[in-house]
Amino acid sequence: MDHTSLASLLGDVAILDLLTALSESHKLNHEARANVIINTFGVDALFDDKQKRNVITLSLNSGERNLLANELNTDPAKLEKITWTKSNRRVFYSFFGVEINVEDLQIEENIPEKCEIEPNFPLFPHQSDALYKCKQILEEKDNARVMLHMPTGSGKTRTAMHLVARHLNNRRAGVVLWLASGQELCEQGAEAFTKAWSNLGERTIPLIRFWGSKGNWPSDLKDCMLVAGLEKLWSAWSKWDPGEKVSRANNVSLIIFDEAHQSTAPTYRKMIEELLRRNPKIRLLGLSATPGRSHVDGNIESDSDLVSLFGGNKVPLEVDGFDSPIQFLQDEGYLSKIELDEIENETDLEVSLGANFDIPDTILKQLGKEVHRNLQVVQKCTDFIADGHKRIIVFSPSVFNSNLLAALLKTQGFESASITSDTDSEVRAKFLNKFKDDTNETPFVLCNFGVLTTGFDAPKTSAVIIARPTTSIVLYSQMIGRALRGVRVGGTAKAIVSTVVDTSIPVFREIINQFTNWDAQWKNRT
Repeated sequence: MDHTSLASLLGDVAILDLLTALSESHKLNHEARANVIINTFGVDALFDDKQKRNVITLSLNSGERNLLANELNTDPAKLEKITWTKSNRRVFYSFFGVEINVEDLQIEENIPEKCEIEPNFPLFPHQSDALYKCKQILEEKDNARVMLHMPTGSGKTRTAMHLVARHLNNRRAGVVLWLASGQELCEQGAEAFTKAWSNLGERTIPLIRFWGSKGNWPSDLKDCMLVAGLEKLWSAWSKWDPGEKVSRANNVSLIIFDEAHQSTAPTYRKMIEELLRRNPKIRLLGLSATPGRSHVDGNIESDSDLVSLFGGNKVPLEVDGFDSPIQFLQDEGYLSKIELDEIENETDLEVSLGANFDIPDTILKQLGKEVHRNLQVVQKCTDFIADGHKRIIVFSPSVFNSNLLAALLKTQGFESASITSDTDSEVRAKFLNKFKDDTNETPFVLCNFGVLTTGFDAPKTSAVIIARPTTSIVLYSQMIGRALRGVRVGGTAKAIVSTVVDTSIPVFREIINQFTNWDAQWKNRT
């Protein structure tokens, strides 16, 4: 700051001339100079006025600026932008040798009248709307039940975790039982709760992993998040005597069933209904992108059990002005815009659908050994990589085929791996982490059979090959969902799904209208 500007600010060139002369003749340091100014003009007139305070800091020499900046824990170049807090004010006064009771001063400068506070675990508006509707139903009465119906990739888990946090915060204690099938889906639930509760929780709560070889369910557990694998829980439940079942059920306040269309399996439904019967106060929330188990061949499995289990209440994702929420999510960048592609494979296999109305395993295994079919899949992977795709998932018709395709791709010089139920857990984790690593620019093709349809989130996946034919809307939706993450959730703007179409074998390959496929069977409470 030059002599004229400083004189103009102080309003008296004489005092500045005197200070300059004294500095030269008596070697006044910054404290002495400041005290002359303060005693003449007053502390509030200078230090509490940002413009005047900045003039003082600008008048310091480089050594003095460095000392002050060091004490304020900031960069010397940022002294004039520092927030004027009580702590900083105390340091500032002390530096200039001013004795003052900072606690008696009111701090108003640099505190805006309005500012935007960003949450650490936010929801999008359409997620908040779905959360509110589910919460309304669950709070109506004890034993309330509802299905949350949101498309794959639209944030079902995140939305549900907000509901879990509110549920736990509204009571002093309670066990939330999160049910899921498979290691990946269970771990996804545990990770999501960790993130949600660390931002939204009001007390310390244990998170118990109860799947595979992990954990247990203590009978006296009264307050926790218990993420349980369906198979392990059923195995334990079937061995507990009535008293042990009652003691556990009495502490449960909320059950959340991830991929809830699986809940009508006889063993799982029996377990859930027994829990609800032993404790009528338990609330039940289902999560699904496909709240039914229908197929496309006309042999439709009854969905009445599923509708009944959740009280006929379904909250679908709805957006004003859009007939389909999927269209909205794609237009707004929450979901990728999907290009559908087909690989036609001539086959003379005669297919009779199995007991579950889907393609029998024997047919799937035969398809997995067809030479021409496999060569077409490998060629499609090659084409995808040539087009710039870095993350590609192949859904194979068998374990053998998954391993074979990965091996064939490696012989072509591509990085590839096979994940099946036979894959060691550590090896599986290594390949999945490598596939999800955004810093790895090398194209990676991940082949799998029966593993990555749920609980696997790799947003950068931009190409999927469905080489496993199915008549199930549910299974097809799960496979195509691996490529649905849009740019607003860390994914891609566009993705491509290539389905192997075997002649004479019925398959499902449509994504927009599937969302409303089951609406007629539900009340659609909103």
